Amino acid sequence: MRHWSQQSCSCGCTTSCRAYFGSSVGFHLSFLNAIATWLLAPAAVSAYLLWALHSSSGSPAVDALGDSLSSPLTPLLVVFHLLWSAAGLRLWGRQEATLRHAWHLDASSSSSSS
Repeated sequence: MRHWSQQSCSCGCTTSCRAYFGSSVGFHLSFLNAIATWLLAPAAVSAYLLWALHSSSGSPAVDALGDSLSSPLTPLLVVFHLLWSAAGLRLWGRQEATLRHAWHLDASSSSSSS
């Protein structure tokens, strides 16, 4: 276990975890790694938009009650997040198929969806 905690979560790490814990844990760790990496871009875009709204208005972009931001860019941000999440799920399907092939599993084997 010490060996895995000292590595970054790359394909080698998930392959090692899969060999020890099984395919379902390997898929789970691979999915967590993919989703964490994939969510960096929307987080950066959202943080930049929040900063831009805050600096342009001179007041906090969200008040103490948590009221939503009023900006003409908000619908574009929502569309960006929807398209980004759809693309991320499609890319995860490809990565899952690649892992299934590399790990010699068929489609009926346990995966992250079970």
